[in-house]
Amino acid sequence: MKRVAGLTVFGGVVGVVAVVGYLNADRLFPAEITDLPQTVEIPAGDFDFRMTGQFRIGNHIVDAPLEKIKSAPAFLVMKYHVSQAEYDLCVADGVCDKTVVKPDKNLPQAAISFYDARAYAEWFSKKTKRKWRLPSALEWQRYAGDQFVDLSFGDLDDKDNPAKRWLAEYAQQTALRTEPDLNLRPIGAKGVNNFGVADIASNIWEWTDTCYYNVALDKDGQTVLERFENCAVRAVEGKHTAFIIEFVRDANVGGCAVGVPPDFLGFRLVLES
Repeated sequence: MKRVAGLTVFGGVVGVVAVVGYLNADRLFPAEITDLPQTVEIPAGDFDFRMTGQFRIGNHIVDAPLEKIKSAPAFLVMKYHVSQAEYDLCVADGVCDKTVVKPDKNLPQAAISFYDARAYAEWFSKKTKRKWRLPSALEWQRYAGDQFVDLSFGDLDDKDNPAKRWLAEYAQQTALRTEPDLNLRPIGAKGVNNFGVADIASNIWEWTDTCYYNVALDKDGQTVLERFENCAVRAVEGKHTAFIIEFVRDANVGGCAVGVPPDFLGFRLVLES
């Protein structure tokens, strides 16, 4: 084995990261990553959180309640989606599984399952000696900022026709997306939001660690009477919320439990410490 120094690209932008590793059979096994990807600080403050899951009053599907969050704490999140260049280091280290995607180091890593994203977060935490994790749906809505689209129907009455709401939801999500965009765009191509977080409006839906909830509400539409949690299905956030089975990498070929299937599944991480 020969000891070498490796160079890579971080945060989707050109930058040099010192990676010390060993070259064996043309593979680079990084020992430690010393430079962190670009992050954005999301400031503390109040905001309205649209709860995630399926909510009903009796047998009728209703809007998820809007929860007013007071003094939400500040946190750090990656500015860009995890790129192919970054993910490939985890693959080379024998921790992450290779996924099928158009190869280009300047593209976001797509075709990612919840398991893939979690494995990368654990690996990256060890390499950087910092705690990285997937965001919650609440955190995602917070850092989506002015590019978050709150999809709701108000008092849409479906007592006589339960399919009315489902059809309206499907039409709303379809109109929002116009049509599937199955071409990956370079990191940063969709610009930044009011916080400086990039590509919120892209065709990448982001995995969160939030489970799927089926919730029974009281007649006030706010008080929770019963809640069923299914953590084999997770919320993914993008142009709209969808719920995807954890092991699925491409929701367009199956595995979308609720909602119109996302174009691509990718991720970014929150930095805890």
